Amino acid sequence: MPPRADSSCRSGPGEEERRLTGTTELLPNALRVGNLTVAEGLARELGRISLAEALELTALVGQKDPRRHPRVAARWLQRYLEDFEPTLQRSPCGPSTTELQQLGG
Repeated sequence: MPPRADSSCRSGPGEEERRLTGTTELLPNALRVGNLTVAEGLARELGRISLAEALELTALVGQKDPRRHPRVAARWLQRYLEDFEPTLQRSPCGPSTTELQQLGG
């Protein structure tokens, strides 16, 4: 009988990178076909996904699980604000400089 592989052995060099690359390629497919369970699992496995993918996932949650959507949308908005630190002055839809001065800004 051949010896059993030790389950405590670590993967070889690059194994984790190859696994995550495959996972990265699967996420857009899961989002495109609307598979919320797979998309959420892949997002968890990746740890941090792009802001665009997070927005797509947020929209998918809204379609498939509307009860959770407000909480997921709030997390996406929080990440957007942290990543980009938008201000009213830099916003293309924000008030003009004159309007800000009238508001005391």
